[in-house]
Amino acid sequence: MFSSLILKRLLPVLACLGLVLNQGCGSSSSYCAQTADVVKPGAVYTDQTILVGHALTDLPIVTANGPITSAVRVDGAVPPGMTLRADGAVVGTPTDIGVYAFQARLANDQGGSVDAPGRITVLPADALFLSYVTPRTFTAGVAIPAQLPTLENALPVLGTTYALTGGTLPAGLILDPAAGALTGTPTTPGVATFAVTVTNGTRTATANLTYIIQNAGALTLTYATPKFFAANAAIPTQNPTVGNATAGVGTSFSLTGSLPPGLVLNADGTLTGTPTTEGTYAFTVGAANGSRTASADLVYIVENPVPLTLSYVPLRYFPMGSAIERQDPTLGGVTASLTTAFAHTGALPPGLGLNADGTITGTPTATGTYAFSVAATNGSRT
Repeated sequence: MFSSLILKRLLPVLACLGLVLNQGCGSSSSYCAQTADVVKPGAVYTDQTILVGHALTDLPIVTANGPITSAVRVDGAVPPGMTLRADGAVVGTPTDIGVYAFQARLANDQGGSVDAPGRITVLPADALFLSYVTPRTFTAGVAIPAQLPTLENALPVLGTTYALTGGTLPAGLILDPAAGALTGTPTTPGVATFAVTVTNGTRTATANLTYIIQNAGALTLTYATPKFFAANAAIPTQNPTVGNATAGVGTSFSLTGSLPPGLVLNADGTLTGTPTTEGTYAFTVGAANGSRTASADLVYIVENPVPLTLSYVPLRYFPMGSAIERQDPTLGGVTASLTTAFAHTGALPPGLGLNADGTITGTPTATGTYAFSVAATNGSRT
């Protein structure tokens, strides 16, 4: 009976002891300690974005209910080069880019613990950079090859989007917001300047672009030619005629061959100056408008500024039936590099002829008086 009484008295104590071992005790009553709630730490990590190679001394953590006394990673991973400290802080210098999600079990000095998620994004150290090949020239009415962006220092795991942030695309072209490609068929000739901005995570970069939409069909270039000019006299301005050029696109000009000394080809394609040397000059002027080119083959003749003159020995008498003495022309003011052509009006004495070099030869076969004229042409002068 005594043992039963002892056991009866011990049962509440043993029960209380079991409660203490499993749940913890506070103040005791006459037989048993009262249980108390465990105080868990209020610990929350703040997501952090840092650059690779840059040290993080303390991942921001908001705590309550006492300091953290132990920390154990239970899921995920912190960035390579970083560690989870006993006080719950994540520190170190990340060595690899990426997005790192982890979960740490954080305990306080009151015996409570909580599993806190964290996220660290490690970005490339260099700035985000976007580029396209530019300037580009396309033809109206012809589909363009897809213009793909080149994106540098992006973090692939982060979402990337593209948007038009300035100017206007050429009519008929579109921007793919997911891939950044520019595609389509331009419809209107002209020059379009616009900006494309890419967003990768929280970072942005912008590419400023210029697209030239040129007219369909060939470019043409003409000047008035052939042209004759007097040496040592300023020439009238020789203007180019450029056909089918694209409005808003500048046209540049180039020279192949040699201009007459004293003349120049100007940036606007005009030819000006004062030629100084007689002669015949062949050269080519080229024009470029966008990606199209045209050329004009020109011949400029610089003549003797002295008036051209022609004379023969005046009135001559020749016996019929005998070969006459050759009659040679006397020319003045001739441009030496040019050929002189001769022609006559009126009738020569029968049997006589005007030769290509201007001489008159032959044997007259009929008597009489014959009046005629001989003309010489040298370049543009007669």
